[in-house]
Amino acid sequence: MAPSNILRSSLLLSSTAARSSTRLASTFPLQTRYAAAINASQPRRSIWTFLSGDKPQEQAAKKDENAENQLEEQAATPLEAQQEQQLDAQNLASASSTAEPQTIKPIPIIEQVKEVEEELLPSDQTAWPSNIPPPSIRQYPYTLKRGTVTSVGLMSKTVRVAYQHREWDRKIRKYYPKTTTYLVHDPRNSLREGDVIEFSSGAPRAPNVRHVVERIIAPFGVGVEDRPAVPTRQEREEEMVQKRMVKLLRKAAKVAEQEGKEGDIEQVTRRVVESKEHVGRIRGLVIERATASAAAAAAAQSQASA
Repeated sequence: MAPSNILRSSLLLSSTAARSSTRLASTFPLQTRYAAAINASQPRRSIWTFLSGDKPQEQAAKKDENAENQLEEQAATPLEAQQEQQLDAQNLASASSTAEPQTIKPIPIIEQVKEVEEELLPSDQTAWPSNIPPPSIRQYPYTLKRGTVTSVGLMSKTVRVAYQHREWDRKIRKYYPKTTTYLVHDPRNSLREGDVIEFSSGAPRAPNVRHVVERIIAPFGVGVEDRPAVPTRQEREEEMVQKRMVKLLRKAAKVAEQEGKEGDIEQVTRRVVESKEHVGRIRGLVIERATASAAAAAAAQSQASA
């Protein structure tokens, strides 16, 4: 590029820049007369004070008025009343400082339900009639296993137990170690994580809980004497019978109230117990055959006597 062309381009650029600056200055002045008047009349305020108005001044004025009112009330009240008020305030402050915080322990929901049941059930319904046999409970075949407790406290009266055993591989034709986790029922929350226990099957408590603890072989951490005792099989069966008695008595009382036979409660209880008695398939077949054979023997005896 020739030097003359460079000089022309620089002159053109300087002239256009000067024109644009003059246009901006004419269109956008640095400060309008209105803004200058505002700035000269009073100091600048922030947007928050502008939006809220003169609230701080109003609050200060209200505080001054309240203080003056309090002083007037104190001057109007006698000296003895002021002294009594001061003594009361000191006593309240000392009592609040010396009072110990009372911790309210929450009542478990199971105890609340038991209290409500005791209030609702009359005392005469808790006694089982002497001429009615106690209800029977189902007996399941069971096996004993030994395992280690791996998880405690995640479920109510239920723990996880790891059972070590062996599994047969049909392809390789060899046994391999395997660990199976069972959900075991703990009636009294006696187990701790790490305990080696003996548990048995055949004790359904929930759809996924079909095992129950029998005894603690090796406790971990806390001694057995410092824990709730693990109930035996006999104690568990007795507790189940008692619960079933209470349930059947409650059902019999409800049926008697519906039928209007509250006076003959024993007959209604017997009928309810017989209707709720569990009869398995094999037992039902045996009873049916026994009744059929007894009826046939009675008919043959009547024919022979005739």
